[in-house]
Order: sequence, then C-alpha cells, then structure tokens
Amino acid sequence: MKLIDNAHQWWRQWSTRIQLVCAALTGWLFFDPGSMLAAWNMMPLAVRELLPDRFLQSIGAVLFALNLASVLARQVKQPKLEK
Repeated sequence: MKLIDNAHQWWRQWSTRIQLVCAALTGWLFFDPGSMLAAWNMMPLAVRELLPDRFLQSIGAVLFALNLASVLARQVKQPKLEK
C-alpha cells in the first residue's frame, strides 16, 4: 500500500480533523442514542424555540455535510503541510 506524499503529517490535514469530529459525533450517537434526547430536554425552552422543528432529525444531514467537507478540504492547498 502506497501512502500519499505527506502522510506523516496526517494530523495537520483539515480533512483528517473534520473526519475525526464526524467519527466522534457518530460514535457518540451510536453508543448513547439517549444522550441527544437528554441534551434536548436539558435545553431551556427559549433556546429550543429558536431551533427548527426537525433539528434532531437533521443530525444525519450534518454528519453527511461533515463528510463532504472533509473530501473538499482534502483538495484545498494547506500551507502548514509544506513545512
């Protein structure tokens, strides 16, 4: 298996950082699905009224967007990788 030229700098790549955030959110929701509902119920009513009606259902769309953003971030020139 051949790695990319800057594989030793994996931790500096924005695509890696975005994927790690996405993986953490997905893992959190997978292992403790009730925590999202608990967080929702702990919010003050005034804050809940500011959020859209289908906020909890849109979590999947947010995770998809994070994955898409990681693919796009991989295509952007990242000056810190040139060091």
